[in-house]
Amino acid sequence: MALTMTGTITVVHDILLDAEVEQHQMKTKLFFIMAFSCLMMSFYGQAQRYYGQWTISGGSGYGNEGWHINISGEKYIGRTLSAIKTSFKFTRQKEQFDEWKFPINRYILNLSYFYSLERYMSSKIFINAGGGFFIGGEDFRPIQLPYGVVQVEGNKFCTGLFIYPQIEFIFKEGGNIVGYFEPQIAYDFLTRLNKFQYSASIGIKYYF
Repeated sequence: MALTMTGTITVVHDILLDAEVEQHQMKTKLFFIMAFSCLMMSFYGQAQRYYGQWTISGGSGYGNEGWHINISGEKYIGRTLSAIKTSFKFTRQKEQFDEWKFPINRYILNLSYFYSLERYMSSKIFINAGGGFFIGGEDFRPIQLPYGVVQVEGNKFCTGLFIYPQIEFIFKEGGNIVGYFEPQIAYDFLTRLNKFQYSASIGIKYYF
């Protein structure tokens, strides 16, 4: 009876793992198709800058730390091409421990400074280059296995540094709404996961 139960659990685990791998591959392909499309759109329209204004933006993306959503606010400094930025990022992923994957939530606050390279580029595209630091926490969630609930260590503080370029493109010339594509590389000093992290996101930004 014990052997039968163990075999059943193993088969169910393999089926679920295969389905999760296929779903992960489909999501990854879809994300990069969307990101490539946004990058191509950035070559149309005339770039524009709103000196001294505030912006708010929202987006979603994927990286080795999982899928994420983020909300950001930016403030351009006077009549310059520099800005300060703060953003909140929520990430959900599953980390492998032995033969099981445990869901993990990450709550991150990013603080950064960036500079626009608009004056060095053509009028059809502009890139912001920046970096900063982040603080936050990660929370391992319990999971229900065939033989019971498994609970691993709970919350943990995390912090680190990151750099990123941000490519902005417009939907309508003269409008206040733009789109963006933003890859990011980060290093987390305290995480229990991968210390070296990379991700990319796409979203919409509104200039007030």
